[in-house]
Amino acid sequence: MARIYAVGVGPGDPELLTRKAERILRQVPVICAPAASAGDSSHALAIVEPFLDRSRQEVIVSIFPMKKDQEGLDEFWEDAAETMVSHIRQGHRPVGVSECLNVYGKSWYAHKNLFNLQDNSVKYGLRIQG
Repeated sequence: MARIYAVGVGPGDPELLTRKAERILRQVPVICAPAASAGDSSHALAIVEPFLDRSRQEVIVSIFPMKKDQEGLDEFWEDAAETMVSHIRQGHRPVGVSECLNVYGKSWYAHKNLFNLQDNSVKYGLRIQG
């Protein structure tokens, strides 16, 4: 079974991440981070950057428009889920970072879309770590 980690970056200070979150961030080969629009930087990625080794870790920044109206957002969540599934099929354990204090909320969208993409070749577990 593949495992996907969801790491919440909390209030934005890298020193406030748990030791377990730091260990996971240092271990995984793929980091997925949100940006509000194309060309924007990822606030969550900036927070975890001190723990990453770009020479051996792939960083993927996905577009997640930050807006109250959820209409039209499914395509962005589906694209991110498809990217994660492609890495799972390659045997990687991706980790998603979220700048949202409620990582459970953001992770639910990923979980919902990953569940819809599951087939007999991809089984995964979602672990939340703050």
